[in-house]
Amino acid sequence: MSRLPPDITRAVTHVKVQVTIDAPLEAVWNAILDFPAYPAWNPFVRSQAITDSNFRPLLAHPKPSEGAHIIMHVRIPPKGLDDNDKGLRSAKDVITFIDEKNRRVVWEAAGFPKWLFRAERWQEVTGVQVDGRTVTKYMTVEVFHGPAAWIIRWFMRKNLVISFEAMANGLKKYTEGGSASP
Repeated sequence: MSRLPPDITRAVTHVKVQVTIDAPLEAVWNAILDFPAYPAWNPFVRSQAITDSNFRPLLAHPKPSEGAHIIMHVRIPPKGLDDNDKGLRSAKDVITFIDEKNRRVVWEAAGFPKWLFRAERWQEVTGVQVDGRTVTKYMTVEVFHGPAAWIIRWFMRKNLVISFEAMANGLKKYTEGGSASP
């Protein structure tokens, strides 16, 4: 089954970022799903782990799958790849969709009444032609719904755009074989 990006026209607000990466499609896809490697390249999501249903980290690092709970520690706006945990915020999500064939993954915010706040993060990698050769396009969209989403729109959207751009550029540098630090 395929799943298309969320409808941004029905959201209170959204963030959308894309970048072209000169690296194999599979390398980019694998980096997105390799949560333990995030600290090496992702200045926005400093750590991300699959957890039990109470959001307690697991000892092993299972492969991401639909229905898996995840916890992220994010820095908004990002400040590089240092190991300092100061200023990190936690986000709890559930993976709702993985399409290995079309290289799409979706997770939704957890822990909020859906009428109050709903956030859906969608990521996709595709092959595109640039100057006669195939490169990878990474695209991510997050949509925010509900009354609490107005807080995101009014106070956080600008820094979320900066954060998503930093993640996309970190992914680009990492998978192209360069340093991911800004």
